[in-house]
Amino acid sequence: MKWHPASMMLVVWASCFALFFILPFQLVGRELSLFGLAMLGASILAFCIGAWIRSPRIAQQRPATHIMPDFRRADPVLFAATVLGMLVLFIEWRSSGGGLSDSWGVRSDRTTAMLTGSDSGSSLAFQIGFLFAPAGYVVIAREILFNAKVRLVRMVVLGFGPLLLSSLALGGRGPLLWGFTIAALSFLSKRWVLMPQDASAGRQYSPRSMFLGLASVVAALVALNYFVQVFVIRAEASGGIETVFDAVVDNWGVTFSGTRADLLKRIIGVGNTYLVFVFSWYIVQGIVISNTIFTYYQGPSQLGVYGIELLSAVVRRFGGDGVMQTNLELLDLNVFGFLPSAFGTLFVDYWYFGAAVAALWGYVSSMVYVRVRTSPDARWALAAPFVVQGILTSVINTPLGATNGLITLSWMIGTFVLARPARATAGQA
Repeated sequence: MKWHPASMMLVVWASCFALFFILPFQLVGRELSLFGLAMLGASILAFCIGAWIRSPRIAQQRPATHIMPDFRRADPVLFAATVLGMLVLFIEWRSSGGGLSDSWGVRSDRTTAMLTGSDSGSSLAFQIGFLFAPAGYVVIAREILFNAKVRLVRMVVLGFGPLLLSSLALGGRGPLLWGFTIAALSFLSKRWVLMPQDASAGRQYSPRSMFLGLASVVAALVALNYFVQVFVIRAEASGGIETVFDAVVDNWGVTFSGTRADLLKRIIGVGNTYLVFVFSWYIVQGIVISNTIFTYYQGPSQLGVYGIELLSAVVRRFGGDGVMQTNLELLDLNVFGFLPSAFGTLFVDYWYFGAAVAALWGYVSSMVYVRVRTSPDARWALAAPFVVQGILTSVINTPLGATNGLITLSWMIGTFVLARPARATAGQA
């Protein structure tokens, strides 16, 4: 972790606001209130205060030798979890029809069940996959961080395999996108785990490293094509890309319009402009949606039910009238189904006490930051990609709520506990 969590959070949100005002977004039937913006700023400040209380920015104090984790207990558990997750999700995917359109239909049915607070009727295979597939994120981080040479087959099969099947079974792209993010952040964090190299020595690129880099680029392009196909299929369901801008005005309350939007359509085409619009809207909508929540939401605090998927599923299974009432109120505000940002989520779940939760989040993030930069226990590096990802995706949701975050972090913590430290030469797997 090169940046202090507070600095990272400020940069993330400054970049989000910059993207919102640079691109030709136009709100239709929505507005940004000063109160909502002030609440968002106060929430971000609460996170930063919590992080600064734990520690200011500190210089790296890398020990001469790290105490490397012993994964002999953790690896079999991760292997069993990911294999089971892949098996049940493959069954779920095939049973839904095996196509993106079919998976999207299942996803739509589950969204309706969530709105009404009813049991989604998900299969046993889906429920098992929901609990075990997120172990794939931990496999990715473990393989990259703690092996001098990444075991590529193991990382792809056991790491990305469950996430790919999760995306296919759900008709979405979140798990796969999160997997690539964890991989990128793990590579960036790796230099904090392995012994430092002579800064003056030039980098040596082996054929294996060059192949790995090329394979990563190809995988990213394939994943990007998949993401694009998801958007195209959803656009076709709304009448085609040519008419989708009109459709989203009514459904989303936002569009690209004006002189800059027309110029963009002429330069890159209507279809590509739509893709830019959709991709960027996923990043910036937290500004708009959280503003509406801060300004108008009057429902009771949900105590985590709104922001944590697993808790919501449990409550709905045993009677979800309260969930339905809250979701209907959010639907009336035209924010249900959108990404409310971490701080909008915290407000629905804890009202003004959400700022205290944000401060605690900042404190824990800063604690990991300190341990990664100073502790000889290299296990702390396993937490670094997940902490950084939580900050980067705060524009979407909380670390516990984004893409089954509670289960993912539970697997990470479990692996941390099972990987008993054993003194070893830095860089040893």
